[in-house]
Amino acid sequence: MNLLIVDDELLEVTVIEQMIDRKKFGIVEVYHAYRMNQAIDILAHHSVSILLTDIEMPGGSGLQLIEWVRSKNLDIVPILLSCHAKFEYAQQALMLQVREYLLKPIQKEDLEKALSLAIDSLKKQQENKQNEQYAEYWKQENHQNGMDDFSQSGNIRLENTRTQDFIKKIQQYILKNPEKDLNRTTLASHVYLHPDYLSHTFKAQTGMSLSDYIIQVRINCAKNLLLKTNMSISEISMRCAYENTAYFTKLFKNVVHMPPKEYRKSFSKTIQKEFSQEEKSSKNIYPNY
Repeated sequence: MNLLIVDDELLEVTVIEQMIDRKKFGIVEVYHAYRMNQAIDILAHHSVSILLTDIEMPGGSGLQLIEWVRSKNLDIVPILLSCHAKFEYAQQALMLQVREYLLKPIQKEDLEKALSLAIDSLKKQQENKQNEQYAEYWKQENHQNGMDDFSQSGNIRLENTRTQDFIKKIQQYILKNPEKDLNRTTLASHVYLHPDYLSHTFKAQTGMSLSDYIIQVRINCAKNLLLKTNMSISEISMRCAYENTAYFTKLFKNVVHMPPKEYRKSFSKTIQKEFSQEEKSSKNIYPNY
């Protein structure tokens, strides 16, 4: 998540940025602009989720900037900053659907509250968009398959088939991308489903929670790397999306019942021998492969 601060006062921008706890709010980049045209240029070239903008600036006000954002249908939550509690400003802010209006000098507590509300609003927007995508996707699917002509039993069979299909798609995506940031929201977006529905259906179909399946795939990936590469434990941990090696080691031990180093030492020779035998067998069966 990226954030843009727009204010014609350099010191004000610096103070606001220093107040923001990036880790707490999951903010990756904080961009700066001191005029409306600079802000527009940043928004045109970078992904921004939250916009903190002063109202009174030379060359275009913060309200005009938000009007531009709305005209482009950008998924950005704006927060207005001002030295004055003017009624006309508040009125215009409401018309532009701006919910947060902070008075200068900005207090850290007020800023954090506004950021929390902005993030909640972003999450709701994302959920609504996913629901719309889901509805549109299945509407098209229903039309293509002539759902109007199906009997009730036919509908049920078709729905079961689709459910199995999207479960397979999710499993295949996880298997191919164990190193990525896998969570139910990002996975649900791949099959146009709501995250809650995906989690419930995945467990109902597989008997395993989505999070447990992700762990299983990553641990299996780690086991394979331990036995077939010379990568260090920390490198394998990173390859399997675990930045904290200590956490990875603990998780591996909980699942496999031994730490990674012991697993490598105990099974590497046996597995390599079996792999060599399988390779010879494959060459005999498929000599031209």
